[in-house]
Amino acid sequence: MNEKKPTQWMIAAVHWLGSLKLAVVLLLTLAAVIAVATVLEAEHGRAYAQWYVYHSRWFVVLLVLLGVNIFSAALSRFPWKRHHTGFVVTHVGLLVLLAGSVHSFVGGVEGQVTLAEG
Repeated sequence: MNEKKPTQWMIAAVHWLGSLKLAVVLLLTLAAVIAVATVLEAEHGRAYAQWYVYHSRWFVVLLVLLGVNIFSAALSRFPWKRHHTGFVVTHVGLLVLLAGSVHSFVGGVEGQVTLAEG
């Protein structure tokens, strides 16, 4: 069997997508968007902020880009050694968290529970 090796541009793309500089830009952008959404929610209500920010396609794309960045950062160190265990567990946990938030934004059901004393 002829096993294909990744080409140089694929390796460079994974390293660029997993770079710390890109992660910082994405995290700062996400923090700024969430700050603006908080102000919008305070001024116009929860439904307004959810419609224009949290449930918008561009916000989901931003979360997906962050997920690609995290996945590429973990992939760029493959094959993992024993001392990478904490690194891999942390990045997998972040990916699970992002996948859950994207799932909630796209197809989640919102509910409310009222608890009464007694």
